[in-house]
Amino acid sequence: PTQGVVKDRRWFFRKQKCFRADEALQWLVKEFNVDEEKAKFIGNMLSSHQLIYHIIDRDKKFGDALDPPELFKFQCDEGGALNKKIIWTKEIAEHPCVVSQRLLREGLSILKDCYDPSDLNLISLSSSSRFRQFEYNVCELQSVDLDLQQDEKIAFWVNVYNTLAIQAYVYSVSQGIRPFASYFSRSSFFKKNKYIVSDCLFSLDDIEHGVLRVRENYFKDTDTRGLYKINKLDGRVHFVLNSLNMSSPKPLIIYHGTAEYYLDYATKKYCQQNTKIVLEEKTVYLPKFFSWYKCSFADRGGAIGWVKPFLNQEQRETLDELSSLSGHMKFHPYDWKPRLEITEAFDIKHEK
Repeated sequence: PTQGVVKDRRWFFRKQKCFRADEALQWLVKEFNVDEEKAKFIGNMLSSHQLIYHIIDRDKKFGDALDPPELFKFQCDEGGALNKKIIWTKEIAEHPCVVSQRLLREGLSILKDCYDPSDLNLISLSSSSRFRQFEYNVCELQSVDLDLQQDEKIAFWVNVYNTLAIQAYVYSVSQGIRPFASYFSRSSFFKKNKYIVSDCLFSLDDIEHGVLRVRENYFKDTDTRGLYKINKLDGRVHFVLNSLNMSSPKPLIIYHGTAEYYLDYATKKYCQQNTKIVLEEKTVYLPKFFSWYKCSFADRGGAIGWVKPFLNQEQRETLDELSSLSGHMKFHPYDWKPRLEITEAFDIKHEK
């Protein structure tokens, strides 16, 4: 609706998507059928809540930039984070983990109810009123308090990762991007899509490798994000991170206080479904994670020793038989084909 007012304008050495205050004032007068004073009041309210902001001075009000006319931007047009539609100023009464559970449930419910496989560009989903509201709701993460215990950290960050993955994928595809089409597009997807969480910027890579996998030296000593990583590496986190492709684990909401249960549940389910033992070939086929992240599974003597407790009885007995035959290990290829259909319960605490 603001077409012609908001456009790319050169500002020093680069173009920015912005608008002139005087042109915006006349647009408000025309669109809302109000006089200039009322239009100025609307503009001041928008700038007070930082839904729009001055291109140089964020504290400058709309009404103070009309003569001479100065440039403003919409908050939602600023890149860097997907949860910047608004600046979150409301008080957050809920526990951070409850916030993360609610947001992930909302995102998954939208996929379950609104995803249309024939809509290849996800236009109907990304433009739906539910998804637009979801884009505003995730802004709440900007102001959560991250003073969390280990169990709470795992639950919170897994839920946030899976929520960000949903929004990032829908946004990317609606912009004509195919996130999993190549190595480079996948790398960009996990590095560039970010959320502001407690005033810090976290990408999917930051959450997975810096916070949950606690990879050594991922965060520098001076990086405050390092304060939020979990205390100890736990290989089970790989089986609760969903990135919307065929080989990633199915989505699951994690509840704090019982994160151990959910980690065990998801790990058993994924490993049992994706471990294949072929005695005729003297080979056990494991999920690709065991090849990619060897250090995550080193605490039980390697991949086979690590996965064995999570297999069913028949698989464990067959694995023992394979060991007596001096069998060897191979890994399933990873399937990056997108998977957005929600076919299983994702909230096992409340769903049957």
